[in-house]
Amino acid sequence: MKAKDTVIKLIYECGVSGESISCSDTELKLLGLDSLSFIQLIVNLEKELDIAFNDEMLDISNYACVKDLVLTVELLLGEKL
Repeated sequence: MKAKDTVIKLIYECGVSGESISCSDTELKLLGLDSLSFIQLIVNLEKELDIAFNDEMLDISNYACVKDLVLTVELLLGEKL
């Protein structure tokens, strides 16, 4: 499964419903993710993908949209962008 697909799947598992998530422009805050659900999402990403976010990456304000989070996950996975 690609990083994008995993991120989107786990966003839905954090309680986002009824929204269509596109990788490019969907804003995380518009999806209803607050700081607590964002940390839950990060923990789930770390477990599922066997990656580790460093402390600087744990601020939701660093990610304006889903694409920003996907790019970070891809970097952590060592995938080419």
